[in-house]
Amino acid sequence: MFLTLLELGAQPVSIISKHVGLPRSSTYLLIDNLTKIGLIQQFERRGIKYVKCIPVSELHEVVASRERKLQQTHAIIDEYLPELAALESTLSVTPKARFFEGKESVEQMYDEIMRGSHFCAFANIDLVKEYMLDYYYELPKVIHEKGGAGRELIVESDIGREYQDEFSNRRHQIKLLPKEFTFKTDFIITKEQIYMTAYGDGQVSSIALFSTSIRETHQQLFDWMWERVDAS
Repeated sequence: MFLTLLELGAQPVSIISKHVGLPRSSTYLLIDNLTKIGLIQQFERRGIKYVKCIPVSELHEVVASRERKLQQTHAIIDEYLPELAALESTLSVTPKARFFEGKESVEQMYDEIMRGSHFCAFANIDLVKEYMLDYYYELPKVIHEKGGAGRELIVESDIGREYQDEFSNRRHQIKLLPKEFTFKTDFIITKEQIYMTAYGDGQVSSIALFSTSIRETHQQLFDWMWERVDAS
């Protein structure tokens, strides 16, 4: 947009919007961002808002100004870092959480899990296949190709049994839960985090918790159940 404005000179937002091929709402947002960093100027003429680039001769000063602000920020961080580190230490038992809303975001979460070398999971494979079909096949494939390891306790169903028959091996161990266990969530436990995914009404969302105590608790529950569930 900066180059477009440079060529157009001072123009109303409506003209700029047409040239960049964006809705006015998006154009206003970009203009506000460029104004905040000092690359463009806004002014009114006869009640109409105009926008123009700063003279190109001033670009060096804009960059220098931002560098000075960054240096000031670094100085403030350096000054208060010991206090912040101490505060973080005292609150270390507080779980850190990240949220993944929608299929695309949850796919990113799965990609993150698959970069690890080991996981344990409580899973409803029917829902994984319905909502995340690519990862129904991708997770076993990654375990096979990267030499990782996984253990899964899955809800018993026709699809669950097919999944077990097709993908269960020495590194990817799969057991069927007793028939009375059924749920619409998945729990995936990795070395450092626990990921919880919920399915329903055509939607999927997840939360990742970074908490040693929570992860260890779920790992113990998983190990306890793993030993008591028949492999067949």
